[in-house]
Amino acid sequence: MNGRSRVFLFVLMSALFGACATTPPFSAATLHGVDQSSTPEIVLEGAEENVQVLWGGVIISAENLADYTDLNVLFYPLDKSQRPDLDQPPHNRFIIRYTGYLEAMVYAPRREVTVVGSLQGIEDGKVGDAPYHSPVVKADKIYLWPLNKDSRTRFGIGVGIGVHM
Repeated sequence: MNGRSRVFLFVLMSALFGACATTPPFSAATLHGVDQSSTPEIVLEGAEENVQVLWGGVIISAENLADYTDLNVLFYPLDKSQRPDLDQPPHNRFIIRYTGYLEAMVYAPRREVTVVGSLQGIEDGKVGDAPYHSPVVKADKIYLWPLNKDSRTRFGIGVGIGVHM
Protein backbone atom coordinates (compact mmCIF):
# COMPACT_ATOMS: atom_id res chain seq x y z
CA MET A 1 0.00 0.00 0.00
CA ASN A 2 1.53 3.33 -1.04
CA GLY A 3 1.54 6.51 1.02
CA ARG A 4 -1.40 8.05 -0.80
CA SER A 5 -3.57 4.97 -0.16
CA ARG A 6 -2.66 5.01 3.52
CA VAL A 7 -3.64 8.67 3.84
CA PHE A 8 -6.94 8.00 2.07
CA LEU A 9 -7.65 4.99 4.32
CA PHE A 10 -6.82 7.04 7.44
CA VAL A 11 -9.13 9.89 6.38
CA LEU A 12 -11.92 7.45 5.52
CA MET A 13 -11.67 5.60 8.83
CA SER A 14 -11.51 8.88 10.78
CA ALA A 15 -14.68 10.08 9.05
CA LEU A 16 -16.48 6.80 9.73
CA PHE A 17 -15.57 6.74 13.41
CA GLY A 18 -16.32 10.45 13.81
CA ALA A 19 -19.77 9.98 12.29
CA CYS A 20 -20.54 7.28 14.85
CA ALA A 21 -19.77 9.43 17.87
CA THR A 22 -22.76 10.78 19.81
CA THR A 23 -22.40 14.42 20.71
CA PRO A 24 -23.42 15.15 24.31
CA PRO A 25 -26.40 17.52 24.52
CA PHE A 26 -24.75 19.85 27.06
CA SER A 27 -21.53 21.71 26.27
CA ALA A 28 -18.55 22.14 28.57
CA ALA A 29 -19.63 25.78 29.08
CA THR A 30 -23.09 24.66 30.24
CA LEU A 31 -21.48 22.18 32.63
CA HIS A 32 -19.09 24.72 34.17
CA GLY A 33 -19.56 24.50 37.94
CA VAL A 34 -21.67 21.33 37.76
CA ASP A 35 -20.96 18.57 40.28
CA GLN A 36 -20.92 15.57 37.95
CA SER A 37 -20.13 13.15 40.79
CA SER A 38 -23.38 13.85 42.64
CA THR A 39 -26.18 11.26 42.79
CA PRO A 40 -29.58 11.18 44.50
CA GLU A 41 -28.09 8.86 47.15
CA ILE A 42 -25.43 11.44 48.03
CA VAL A 43 -28.06 14.18 48.24
CA LEU A 44 -30.28 12.07 50.49
CA GLU A 45 -27.30 11.64 52.82
CA GLY A 46 -27.19 15.40 53.38
CA ALA A 47 -25.72 17.33 50.43
CA GLU A 48 -26.20 21.09 50.21
CA GLU A 49 -28.93 22.81 48.25
CA ASN A 50 -28.23 24.95 45.17
CA VAL A 51 -25.47 22.59 43.98
CA GLN A 52 -25.51 22.27 40.20
CA VAL A 53 -25.96 18.68 38.98
CA LEU A 54 -26.09 16.71 35.74
CA TRP A 55 -28.52 13.82 36.20
CA GLY A 56 -30.55 11.58 33.98
CA GLY A 57 -32.89 8.66 33.96
CA VAL A 58 -36.22 7.34 32.79
CA ILE A 59 -39.42 9.33 33.30
CA ILE A 60 -41.92 7.62 35.58
CA SER A 61 -44.60 10.33 35.45
CA ALA A 62 -45.24 13.98 34.61
CA GLU A 63 -47.49 16.32 36.58
CA ASN A 64 -48.45 19.78 35.35
CA LEU A 65 -49.19 22.27 38.13
CA ALA A 66 -50.13 25.96 38.01
CA ASP A 67 -46.64 27.40 37.38
CA TYR A 68 -44.41 24.40 36.80
CA THR A 69 -44.16 20.78 35.70
CA ASP A 70 -42.72 18.00 37.85
CA LEU A 71 -41.14 15.00 36.16
CA ASN A 72 -40.70 12.01 38.48
CA VAL A 73 -37.57 10.24 37.20
CA LEU A 74 -35.80 6.97 38.02
CA PHE A 75 -32.08 7.85 38.19
CA TYR A 76 -29.54 6.00 36.03
CA PRO A 77 -25.82 6.81 35.80
CA LEU A 78 -24.95 8.66 32.59
CA ASP A 79 -22.72 7.33 29.85
CA LYS A 80 -20.04 9.45 28.15
CA SER A 81 -22.66 11.00 25.85
CA GLN A 82 -24.67 12.14 28.92
CA ARG A 83 -27.42 9.63 28.13
CA PRO A 84 -28.86 7.46 30.93
CA ASP A 85 -27.00 4.14 30.83
CA LEU A 86 -29.83 1.62 31.01
CA ASP A 87 -27.28 -1.21 31.20
CA GLN A 88 -26.43 -0.01 34.73
CA PRO A 89 -28.71 -0.65 37.70
CA PRO A 90 -31.19 2.15 38.49
CA HIS A 91 -30.93 4.13 41.69
CA ASN A 92 -33.26 6.39 43.65
CA ARG A 93 -35.94 8.53 42.12
CA PHE A 94 -35.67 12.29 41.77
CA ILE A 95 -37.91 15.11 40.62
CA ILE A 96 -37.14 17.49 37.77
CA ARG A 97 -38.98 20.76 38.43
CA TYR A 98 -39.39 22.79 35.25
CA THR A 99 -40.77 26.33 35.43
CA GLY A 100 -43.52 26.35 32.81
CA TYR A 101 -45.47 23.71 30.96
CA LEU A 102 -44.14 20.44 29.54
CA GLU A 103 -46.52 18.28 27.53
CA ALA A 104 -47.06 15.05 29.48
CA MET A 105 -47.70 13.11 26.26
CA VAL A 106 -44.21 14.08 25.07
CA TYR A 107 -42.46 13.82 28.44
CA ALA A 108 -44.10 10.45 28.88
CA PRO A 109 -43.29 7.42 31.03
CA ARG A 110 -40.29 5.39 29.85
CA ARG A 111 -38.74 8.32 27.96
CA GLU A 112 -35.08 8.97 28.73
CA VAL A 113 -34.14 12.44 29.94
CA THR A 114 -31.01 14.31 31.04
CA VAL A 115 -31.13 17.52 33.07
CA VAL A 116 -28.75 20.24 34.22
CA GLY A 117 -30.03 22.17 37.20
CA SER A 118 -29.70 23.11 40.84
CA LEU A 119 -30.73 21.05 43.85
CA GLN A 120 -33.72 22.60 45.59
CA GLY A 121 -34.12 20.23 48.52
CA ILE A 122 -35.89 16.96 49.21
CA GLU A 123 -39.62 16.32 48.95
CA ASP A 124 -41.48 13.69 50.89
CA GLY A 125 -43.96 11.57 49.03
CA LYS A 126 -45.08 8.01 48.58
CA VAL A 127 -44.39 5.17 46.19
CA GLY A 128 -47.48 3.05 46.61
CA ASP A 129 -48.04 3.06 50.36
CA ALA A 130 -44.35 3.42 51.24
CA PRO A 131 -42.93 6.81 52.24
CA TYR A 132 -40.30 8.06 49.80
CA HIS A 133 -37.87 11.00 49.73
CA SER A 134 -36.96 12.52 46.36
CA PRO A 135 -34.30 15.16 45.66
CA VAL A 136 -35.70 18.02 43.58
CA VAL A 137 -33.66 19.48 40.70
CA LYS A 138 -34.79 22.88 39.41
CA ALA A 139 -34.15 22.47 35.67
CA ASP A 140 -31.95 24.93 33.82
CA LYS A 141 -31.83 22.73 30.72
CA ILE A 142 -33.57 19.47 29.86
CA TYR A 143 -32.72 17.09 27.05
CA LEU A 144 -35.35 14.53 26.06
CA TRP A 145 -33.67 11.67 24.20
CA PRO A 146 -35.16 10.48 20.91
CA LEU A 147 -37.59 7.58 21.07
CA ASN A 148 -35.69 5.59 18.48
CA LYS A 149 -33.50 3.13 20.40
CA ASP A 150 -31.37 2.81 17.27
CA SER A 151 -30.16 6.38 17.90
CA ARG A 152 -27.59 4.93 20.30
CA THR A 153 -24.05 4.79 18.95
CA ARG A 154 -23.55 1.81 16.70
CA PHE A 155 -20.90 0.90 14.18
CA GLY A 156 -20.94 -1.61 11.39
CA ILE A 157 -19.26 -2.23 8.06
CA GLY A 158 -20.76 -4.49 5.46
CA VAL A 159 -20.38 -5.41 1.86
CA GLY A 160 -23.06 -7.06 -0.19
CA ILE A 161 -26.60 -6.81 -1.34
CA GLY A 162 -29.54 -6.93 1.01
CA VAL A 163 -33.24 -6.30 1.24
CA HIS A 164 -34.62 -4.30 4.17
CA MET A 165 -38.31 -4.23 4.91
